Amino acid sequence: MSFNKFPAFKVKAGTVKAAQRKRRQPERGRPVKKCPPENADFTKWPEYAPTPQGGENVRNYRYLTLADREALESHYLKGERPQDIADALGVHVATIYKELKRGDTGDVDRNMRQGYSAKLAQLRLQKNFKCRGRKVKDGQKDPEAIST
Repeated sequence: MSFNKFPAFKVKAGTVKAAQRKRRQPERGRPVKKCPPENADFTKWPEYAPTPQGGENVRNYRYLTLADREALESHYLKGERPQDIADALGVHVATIYKELKRGDTGDVDRNMRQGYSAKLAQLRLQKNFKCRGRKVKDGQKDPEAIST
């Protein structure tokens, strides 16, 4: 719609779109990295307090350990929300939903939600780890058996 049709608006039609485009541009420059002050007392600066982190760091990914899965199972049986569980474990809420899907027992628990088993989720994860990697076709030699 052009503003030139109305006499009350004496604005060029392109200026509104240009202003909207200008607003959408990201900030330029490096983001400022916050560092805690030396000898920081985290009671005074809670934004710098270390967050509880669980799991193993593998490259840029962090896998949940069996202890984390058992904690997830206990929180889930108490009837807590996935967001609260994610905050308690220090992971993203999507991780919790993926874990609930991985450890699905096919039954309904006492809270009338899908059942979750930490041991079952751990077994499925280990099985998926074994299936990773390059698949060997029929007639090819195993890549691990080839010596250089």
